[in-house]
Amino acid sequence: MSTLAIGTQVQLVFQTQFLTFTADLFSKALKEREYLEVRGQMPNPQNPQAPIPIQTFSKGDITVFLPPTQPPNPNAIIFQVLNTVNLGTIYNKEVKEILLRINIYPEIVSDAIFNCITKMEAKAKPLDRLTSMVDRTFIERISNNLGTKMKVSSIRFTTTFPPERVGGFQVVVEPLVSNPEKNYYLNISFKTTRMNEFDKFISEFGSDMIHRIMEET
Repeated sequence: MSTLAIGTQVQLVFQTQFLTFTADLFSKALKEREYLEVRGQMPNPQNPQAPIPIQTFSKGDITVFLPPTQPPNPNAIIFQVLNTVNLGTIYNKEVKEILLRINIYPEIVSDAIFNCITKMEAKAKPLDRLTSMVDRTFIERISNNLGTKMKVSSIRFTTTFPPERVGGFQVVVEPLVSNPEKNYYLNISFKTTRMNEFDKFISEFGSDMIHRIMEET
């Protein structure tokens, strides 16, 4: 396993136009592929003291679960993959097979969502490097207005805004909170309504793409 993969978290979300499976079919499909059932919890934004119980299935570094059956995504399935950057094998042999077993076909997917959180070692201090990427005069003027020296702690690149609603790519680069002097935190997300575009992205995503994104930093 590469150093880049350790600690990486990838989430794949598939929302459908209508419900395609029952709870029993979902459970059967996962157990047939040797996933173990675990009772999990999700944070409750309306009541942090009362987390929402969810049914999850795990095998190795893969966890599959359904969000609570309420808006905004009642017809969705979520795959969470840990410690893996190159997803080709997992996506083709696990994710797509499970989707087929619960009757989720490409033509009925309304949204396919990818989100990856990882870290990378920095060549220079992340805070200084990110600051150097923004026009110096702009930073100086803001600093003068506030009466203190400001630095850039986050850079976001996006094809559209907000990407989580309208789709497209988003890349966020920040110093890693647990080691801000030596590492970057990197968040890459992608959303589309077309499964062929999603399949293509997954086939191209991996450690090479991450390194190319971070080359300039």
